[in-house]
Amino acid sequence: MKIVMHCLYFPPEIGGLESHVYYLCKGLVEAGSEVSIVTSSSQEGLPEQEIVQGIKVYRTWLPQKNRLGWTVHALASIPRLAQVAVDADIIHGQSFQSVLPSYIAKKINEIPMVTSWHTSHFLKMANQPIWRIIFRKFLQSADHNFAASTQIADVAQNISPELTVEPISNGVDTEVFTSTIDQDVNDPEAQAVELVASRVDLEEKI
Repeated sequence: MKIVMHCLYFPPEIGGLESHVYYLCKGLVEAGSEVSIVTSSSQEGLPEQEIVQGIKVYRTWLPQKNRLGWTVHALASIPRLAQVAVDADIIHGQSFQSVLPSYIAKKINEIPMVTSWHTSHFLKMANQPIWRIIFRKFLQSADHNFAASTQIADVAQNISPELTVEPISNGVDTEVFTSTIDQDVNDPEAQAVELVASRVDLEEKI
C-alpha cells in the first residue's frame, strides 16, 4: 500500500505530534507499506528531500511558527503533496493544519483521505464560533476521522455529530520504552524507584 502523510512538523522537531507521526510512519514501513510525508522546513539546514528509516520525507517552506505561518505552509505545500500522492492509495492528514492540503490532493488524485485530530490548539480553538464552522467542514471533508485522545474525539464529535470520530490514543514503541527495573517493586527491602512525569495535563488526563 502506498500511503502519503501530511504533517506540519516532523523530526528533528520534538513533540507529541511529531513523535506520533514518526512512529506511525516507521511502523507502516516495517509492515510493508510505502510511506511518504510532506512536512515543513521548520529548521535551518534541513534537506528538502531525504529518506528517514525508509520514510520518504519532503519538506516545503514554513515562513514562521504561528497561525499565519501554518496557513502559508498549508497552501504552499499543496503542489508538492498533490505530486507525491500520484498513484497513492490513501492520504492521511495529521492535525487540522493538514486537512485543506490533504483534501485538495485527495480531489486531484481521486483517492480516499483520513485525518487525525491532535493538540491542545484544536481544543482551544474549537470553542470559537468561526473555527467551529471551519472544523465542521474539515471533519466532513475526510472519509474517516481519528483523534489522539477521547477528549479530542468528544470535542470533534460535538462539532459534527453526524460523523464518527474514532479515538486512538498515542501508542508506545516498546523497543524504546522498556522496563529496566530488575527487582520486585513489591519487596519491602527493594530500592526506591523514582518515576518522573515529563508533563502533567489534567485536561488530557496525563
